[in-house]
Amino acid sequence: MSRKNTNDDFHNSPTCEEEDDDDDEEWADEQAENENLEFFPICSPTEPQQSLVAALDHDQQKHKFNLLEYLPLVEDEEFFEKTIVCINKARLFVQSQSRDNEEDIGTALAEYLKKEGSGSEEEDDAQFFKPVLEDDHMIMCMDDLQDLLQSRKDMKATLISGNEEQNIGKNDDNSE
Repeated sequence: MSRKNTNDDFHNSPTCEEEDDDDDEEWADEQAENENLEFFPICSPTEPQQSLVAALDHDQQKHKFNLLEYLPLVEDEEFFEKTIVCINKARLFVQSQSRDNEEDIGTALAEYLKKEGSGSEEEDDAQFFKPVLEDDHMIMCMDDLQDLLQSRKDMKATLISGNEEQNIGKNDDNSE
């Protein structure tokens, strides 16, 4: 037996405006949660930062280590898996080092990751899927890492094409 819609049903159903308010509240809650996240730099796992970019900048400025250089290409089908492995390899390496050479940890880590490379066997990498840090927000925000890599790639492409245009313009000026 079907029931007819009545005016009461129409008036009691949520309006688009009310649904938008619910979405806004959910978004605000999510934003508040994200603002309270702590991101631990790879080379300084005891110095929490307020954002992913701040953690990456900390490693770059204090330890001369740029994690983005060691992550897989954005287009890689296994980007997320390889990123988890890379981050956990780096964190385990840093944990295994003595605190005496903290200033050089970035250089040592860069050498280690270059030596390890991305050519290791999947069986070997399986051990790196276990989180090194509990609730590692750097891993939880891999979409943001991917976005940073993409914007970095786009910026390089823009710079390269801009330089090519300048060189073409110079060549045109020289041919006159």
